[in-house]
Amino acid sequence: MLTGKLQVFVERQRRDLVLTDAGPGTILGELAVLCGIPRSASVRASENSAVLQWSAAAFRSLLLRDAFLSERIFRESLRTLIEKERSLIDSLIRSQGSSNQSA
Repeated sequence: MLTGKLQVFVERQRRDLVLTDAGPGTILGELAVLCGIPRSASVRASENSAVLQWSAAAFRSLLLRDAFLSERIFRESLRTLIEKERSLIDSLIRSQGSSNQSA
């Protein structure tokens, strides 16, 4: 993303749940390309934005040619996965805590 602001969201039970806001310098959708899986969320502009979009093949080619970019992408991808894991664990702990209190 070059300029502006984007919202990353998922639709659940006919409601949009905003997962995060993204600003300039953010890379989105890389996990889906790197892992060959469907995206887990959607993105929309929350203000005028300029973005770069690559096809999966062009993105992979770029990663092979630029070691610095590859390292940055992989580092950010791992951070994203770790944050999601921590959030899931925290959610499970809260859920189990409230279940134990009501029992």
